[in-house]
Amino acid sequence: MQSTQDISFGRSSKSDQEEEMEIGIRFFSSTYITPLTERIRLQEKNSYSFHSLKIHQRVVGYFSLFCFTPEFQDSLLCGTCIERDISLEHVLAFSQQKPFDVYVDVIVVDPELPAHLRNFYAGLLILYYTDLILHLSDNGYCIEHIYTVTTTPEGARLSQKLGMQPMLNKSHIPDRLPWVCNFKQNGYPIYRQLKERLVRNRNKYTAIKHDIS
Repeated sequence: MQSTQDISFGRSSKSDQEEEMEIGIRFFSSTYITPLTERIRLQEKNSYSFHSLKIHQRVVGYFSLFCFTPEFQDSLLCGTCIERDISLEHVLAFSQQKPFDVYVDVIVVDPELPAHLRNFYAGLLILYYTDLILHLSDNGYCIEHIYTVTTTPEGARLSQKLGMQPMLNKSHIPDRLPWVCNFKQNGYPIYRQLKERLVRNRNKYTAIKHDIS
């Protein structure tokens, strides 16, 4: 079992992003991975874009969140663009001044790790993700909807757990299924219940260092 002192979460640094890219390439192939220089610029424009999970200071998984222009977000949901097409002009900062949507780009763990560690770290990432969304909502960020696109059964099951509904007939690409959670209407209690269940079932989470401010 990992000591909680060995585990940390936080917004990704430039060196973290290099390790994240390696994980992303191993999992998805380089076709779908945004180049490092562009990732760094995206993080500078919206500091909530990339978050990493580290064990002994080594990145073992990460997730990425964005607020896009409406036109580009719709292109992702329809499948006319893919995540590799994300550029600086498409990304907006999270705002406390007006409502906005969140697009969950990826939640991924290093595929080269043993299965029991992948499952454990995936649970940690989901806990941290739900905690971050709740933290934003509790601190003046008005999230209206949360979107994602899945290409695997595992991604679809996770989307369902996160209170999302499939957007049937939205995508022009058969293996890309878009999802949406109306967070403003009913997402908050779903996320709160999920976080409480994760903490209750895995009390090892409770002492983990967080850095979400």
